[in-house]
Amino acid sequence: QPSSPGSVAEDAEVTDHEESRTSEAGPEMHEKYKEDFERLSRQLDAANLTTDGGAEISEWFERHNYKFLAPYVGAMVEHGWESLDALEQLTEEDALALPGMKVGHAKVLSRIAARMREATEAMRAFESSDSRREPHQADD
Repeated sequence: QPSSPGSVAEDAEVTDHEESRTSEAGPEMHEKYKEDFERLSRQLDAANLTTDGGAEISEWFERHNYKFLAPYVGAMVEHGWESLDALEQLTEEDALALPGMKVGHAKVLSRIAARMREATEAMRAFESSDSRREPHQADD
């Protein structure tokens, strides 16, 4: 199956072809391979083949019926939103800055983050009030 220009498969073929010339080039070629690797890694992330942090977010989207947000996980990880703790701080402006983010999806994502913040604050308030109570003594 032919790949489109700039695709991950095409880039891998180019990198494989260049690999045969490694012994001729020295440090300059090493730097080129490093750049190629970093570019391919970003493309894989964008294709939603993410790191463990991205998996946490992907699983959360899946569990909470936000599957339509899964295509953004690679871009989220690339921009530092790789955990649920980080996601909690995301704003609509942050979401809109992600490559390819649709406006409606940005609103949903920022609303999710706001609800996460509210839940965290409520849990902290509950834990704080619970810790101030007298320990419950069992009836003898």
